[in-house]
Amino acid sequence: MCVLNFVYVFLALLGIKLLREDKKYYTLISYLVIVALEFIVTLDVVYVPMDVFSPIWYLPIIVGSYIALDAKKGIVVSGFSLILLCMLYFFGYLDRNLQSINTLFAAIMDISVIGYITVSRLEQYNSENLKIQSQLNELANIDYLTKIYNRRAFYKLAQKLLSFAQRKHIKVCVIMIDVDYFKKINDTYGHKEGDETLRNIVKIVSSSIREGDLFGRIGGEEFALLALNCDEDECFCVAEKIRQRVAENIQITKTTISAGVCCNNCKIYELDELLKIADKALYKAKEDGRNTTRWISC
Repeated sequence: MCVLNFVYVFLALLGIKLLREDKKYYTLISYLVIVALEFIVTLDVVYVPMDVFSPIWYLPIIVGSYIALDAKKGIVVSGFSLILLCMLYFFGYLDRNLQSINTLFAAIMDISVIGYITVSRLEQYNSENLKIQSQLNELANIDYLTKIYNRRAFYKLAQKLLSFAQRKHIKVCVIMIDVDYFKKINDTYGHKEGDETLRNIVKIVSSSIREGDLFGRIGGEEFALLALNCDEDECFCVAEKIRQRVAENIQITKTTISAGVCCNNCKIYELDELLKIADKALYKAKEDGRNTTRWISC
């Protein structure tokens, strides 16, 4: 038995080392450790009959299985332990009176029920916490009105994309979009109509861009689009298509947009600088009468 104990300790230490290096083997290693423990305790019951307390060690194994695995797998380990005890009793290795055996079986059943309820409750709490975290993440990163990235999230993700583009020497373009006379829309038709106008514009933009393009609301009626691997002509065409679709959309109340386009021909990969140049192009579009698209080369 001492040799088996040493073997088990070695395997346990090896398992811990593997878990620290790669978590994908967690379930397999946990099963191996539990099976090894069951095996050692069973051998102890068979070959060390004078150890009257040896069957009790099945209980911490069951508790450990609930903690290491989950509620359903804990039930499997509990059932396996009961089967082992029944076989040991049937073949005469459990030299105990019937009352002691019943107490042991009842203890295993109680531990199993308590373990199942506790772990199931913890899993429920964990699921609820993940849901809350997801909601908090959405509140922190998604604009409540338009359901696209807000300013904070856009800046964070855009800088990551720009860093990637700089490493890979990928060309990037930025489009700034502003709703023309938006204050007049709110004053004339009300804020509810103004909100609906913004939502409709976002739908048009979202359906006009590629899946990998980054789109966010960075101001009240101001939006920004970052596109990788896109040249000036392509980016300008996208901006123009968006502008035309907004102007022609009958669901939007007499609304137009102006757009400013900037591409990093001079290898600028700083978001603030690109937005500043695109904003200059947008300002030029406003000066030229609005409902138009202008482009500035950096």
